[in-house]
Amino acid sequence: MKSITIEVPGPPVAQARTRSTKTGHHYTPKRSADYRNLIALAARQAWKDKPLECLCGIEVEVATLAPKTMPAKMRKAFNVCGFLPSGKRPDCDNYLKQACDAMNGIVVKDDSQFWKATCRKYISETPEIIITITYEEQHDNR
Repeated sequence: MKSITIEVPGPPVAQARTRSTKTGHHYTPKRSADYRNLIALAARQAWKDKPLECLCGIEVEVATLAPKTMPAKMRKAFNVCGFLPSGKRPDCDNYLKQACDAMNGIVVKDDSQFWKATCRKYISETPEIIITITYEEQHDNR
């Protein structure tokens, strides 16, 4: 089993719902599209081979900053261990969708190749998103 890890520093942005204009034109909000392009750029720098055509697994770790309104009791626990699990919005699946879509045509031929996916979201002092893709070595079956 092989793997590739892609790290994108800075505050993560979840995949936003597509919007519609009055004329019926659909679009992805700019902030979401820009962040997907940032992930894709990091993926291109980490992955120099042609896109994988095998089944893959994806693991996404989302580290966000502590909210300013965090209760003192939680802030104390945060200071002791350095991170805390987060159940706040946005949802994990929106971060996962953002990461999967960014891998299209770069690391994998199509994001439908991801057969296993996990996502962890936590509060940390350093905001970032870490994407790990696992895959079996490809064999040529000719």
